[in-house]
Amino acid sequence: MKGGLLQPTVICRPRAIRGALAFLGVALALAFCAAERSFAVQDFPLPTGDAGLSDANQGPTFGNKGIISWGGQLVFTEEDANQLGFAKTNGEISEVAMPSQVGSPEYGPFALSTNGGDDLWMISAGAPLEGRVTRFNLDAGLTYWNLGYTRVVSVAADPQGGAWVTNQYGEGISYFDSDNNEHFFDSPDYTDPAPVTVAGDGAAWFGDGSSTIKRITKTGNLQNFHASGDGDIVSLTEGPDGAVWYAKFNPGSGWLGPPASGGIIGRLSLGGSPKVFKTPMENMTPSSLVTGGDGALWFTTRLGEGIGRLTTSGKYSFASLPGGRHADSIAFGPDGAIWYTDAELNRIGRMTVAEFNQANKPRKPVILSRSLKAKRKRFTKVKIGCPAGPAPCRGKIEIRFRGKLIARGSYQMPVGKKSAGAASFNRLGRKLLARSRALKVAVVLKPGNAGKVSRRMKLRR
Repeated sequence: MKGGLLQPTVICRPRAIRGALAFLGVALALAFCAAERSFAVQDFPLPTGDAGLSDANQGPTFGNKGIISWGGQLVFTEEDANQLGFAKTNGEISEVAMPSQVGSPEYGPFALSTNGGDDLWMISAGAPLEGRVTRFNLDAGLTYWNLGYTRVVSVAADPQGGAWVTNQYGEGISYFDSDNNEHFFDSPDYTDPAPVTVAGDGAAWFGDGSSTIKRITKTGNLQNFHASGDGDIVSLTEGPDGAVWYAKFNPGSGWLGPPASGGIIGRLSLGGSPKVFKTPMENMTPSSLVTGGDGALWFTTRLGEGIGRLTTSGKYSFASLPGGRHADSIAFGPDGAIWYTDAELNRIGRMTVAEFNQANKPRKPVILSRSLKAKRKRFTKVKIGCPAGPAPCRGKIEIRFRGKLIARGSYQMPVGKKSAGAASFNRLGRKLLARSRALKVAVVLKPGNAGKVSRRMKLRR
């Protein structure tokens, strides 16, 4: 093993954000910085540069688990270095090189699974278009399977000490038992690379394209169930209720084609009844779905913008990661904190659930206008800034003169952006503007999720 104790980086960098936020003015910049102070993120850089951490952009295997909790610490894959990384909860990172039977440079392990016991399962390519499966036992060491010309894409350990593995070409599914025997089932053909999980009934459940989830037992009994919601199935996990939970979105077609879009998280009961929870933000693209220790579902997004949470009753919350950070694969550590891989910055990140909750407190919008101009005595526009936070800014606009309403409208914009909301004058407002060239008014914003914001200014016709 190599590596040593690394000091975490806790961020709030006003200088780094000053240029990007200049257009929002000082008030909004301060709101961003306050949000970062309350949302402390710890960074742990890897000893090996460009190690190849689990990447949210890695094609069909979006939802694979590139980091998991095992043996009292966090274990993560380093595909391009053919290594496993180990992170203690104090931030100490070490790395173990894998033998050539597991993988090679650029084709090392990229997905992990465990049933909570002494076995750690991993899959790798080993070489282009190959499929390799490895079981790592603390006492027995490493056991290998080279499956040849069938690249594996997902692995899920089961309570009996075995693991299920799917492949890229949709040609069956393999079960590796605790006695090191492979059982191959060639009948469940599927159209796309399939995420797989083991649910509360002990069977394997795996995705098939955009609309089907298949269930298979160790005796080969196969069932098909409809997975409601738009998009391709990119991630599966056993939920806190023992049911199968899945994430879907439209992956797009690479950098030159249409981007990823949409996104839902669905629940499939063990009896096959689906229920869909549409994400509250457009194109959230959920992936890397896991069950947290708090009884909720947690996930990252296609482009790694942040970390989300969904309760079993359907309530979403989301926290963007500051400073260019990306969350690709997530896990809950032995310390109860959220740990994630950041492939782009080649490091591991950590935040507590309390910090996540703090990041989800509603942020008030900022009124950027210093004065208003009436457009043909019919409407006016109010410049508004939306601070960093868990959700876009939206709400109602009211303009009052001496306490009386003279105009109303609405606004909506993404987090970290500025825009303008329009307010239309009522009869009283038009009458007042016909009599006077300027009025001293109060502009009031009424957000849907926070307290109102007001500012006094002049309205000119």
